[in-house]
Amino acid sequence: SYIIIDTDSVHPGYVTLIPTISTAILLYFSSGTLLAHHILWNKLLRYIGKVSFSLYLWHHIVFVSTKDLLNISHFNPYSLVSYSAILLTFILSVISYHYIELPFRYSKKISSRLFAASSIFVIGLILIFSIGSISTNGFT
Repeated sequence: SYIIIDTDSVHPGYVTLIPTISTAILLYFSSGTLLAHHILWNKLLRYIGKVSFSLYLWHHIVFVSTKDLLNISHFNPYSLVSYSAILLTFILSVISYHYIELPFRYSKKISSRLFAASSIFVIGLILIFSIGSISTNGFT
């Protein structure tokens, strides 16, 4: 798919079935002896997979806010700002995964203390971003 798919390829489209089906076949037939099996069962990669939804939720907020607060037009992928934004995204993702996502997913009843702490955390983040937005005229 690396050779076939380029910037002119229609996505989603039939050509995107190639990597999708190839990945499904690789996963289906991977056994304990294949390198793919060892990579996919790596504890760090599995943990990143577990927090991936939180990463998805936080990455846009962190990167856009960082870009706007620092008044930069684009990220240099090798800059300290980019690394810091990635680190902040991971930190927020791990926190929200353990203290919001897991308790809500596996608990039949959420304690009022946890619910209050989660609510205060989210409200605090909204306040921080709102104050930043207001103080910079909407990040302009």
